[in-house]
Amino acid sequence: MEKFPFLSEVFDSINEGIYILNRQGDYIYCNSAFLKMVGATRDDALGLNAFRLVPEGQVSISVAVMAFEQKKKLSVINNVCTPKGYHYRQLATATPIFDSVGEIE
Repeated sequence: MEKFPFLSEVFDSINEGIYILNRQGDYIYCNSAFLKMVGATRDDALGLNAFRLVPEGQVSISVAVMAFEQKKKLSVINNVCTPKGYHYRQLATATPIFDSVGEIE
């Protein structure tokens, strides 16, 4: 988001947690609401990878991984355990964006 600081400001004004992943599942952006929700710093969050969250026990299922696999928008109710031990349930939605040849961008 460094290229588009205005978008960061817009996303930070939204009360729902938002994060953006690259096609490898790495977190490349998260807004302030997401950081507050998971109790993490931006550096902590940007060190996450969606494909590691379930094996590491941080989520019961990963809607992002499911969206990668099924190549469609999905919503799930998920159990979350943050690295600091905070537990909560969330409604999570993943919306993949596709390139010109139908691959997730």
